[in-house]
Amino acid sequence: MGELLARQPCDILFNLCQYGRGDVWAWGAEVGGHTWRTTDDVGWAGRTNDLPGFYAVALSNTWLHEHAGPGRWNDPDYILIGWYGDARKERVARATDLTPAEQYSYMSLWALMAALLFFSGDMEKLDDLTLDVLCNGEILAIDQDALGRQARIVCRTPTELVLAKPLEDGSLAVGVFAFGPVPQTVRVEWAGLGLVGRYRVRDCWRQRDLGEHDTGWSADLPRHGSAVWRLSPVGG
Repeated sequence: MGELLARQPCDILFNLCQYGRGDVWAWGAEVGGHTWRTTDDVGWAGRTNDLPGFYAVALSNTWLHEHAGPGRWNDPDYILIGWYGDARKERVARATDLTPAEQYSYMSLWALMAALLFFSGDMEKLDDLTLDVLCNGEILAIDQDALGRQARIVCRTPTELVLAKPLEDGSLAVGVFAFGPVPQTVRVEWAGLGLVGRYRVRDCWRQRDLGEHDTGWSADLPRHGSAVWRLSPVGG
């Protein structure tokens, strides 16, 4: 099928959807695939330790960063926020039960993983929050960065996750995520990212600069919240 699609006189994206079975990420590109689902449907994922199901899907996908690159992408499934259909009840739409912080974390994870950004929701019921989550230009730029790298895990504990994604201009996108049941502070040391020297920190969600820092930076996060920074070397 990949060979037949490649012969067509137009651009076609070939997505292999077998829910991650058979280690598809290891051979998908060899058969002409451009993307491949890596897990079961995110809509079927239940809560784990009070975390919404998209976290489990994302954590499964993060380990596959070495298999992603330009023209070959790991696909953790749709973004289900706003009003969307229920896989268990045909034709019945419902409003998301995710908190605003969880919705921003959802989009942050997908962007850092260089994932396909398919919004699966009711376009007639887009509210300001949903649009804000989906349409932040700095977050979209991280997802679609031309270097084509997927973020790697820098730190993962029962209460926090740190991801780092190199970008084409030499900067580094860093995502910090809180898994705990209460607000918490997450600190990232430059040494843990393999960085040395002074770095300019940009808050991508709020689109504002946070100054220049020598050793690291911290984020005060709400329950299940996140932050995405762009780190640029000073003088670079």
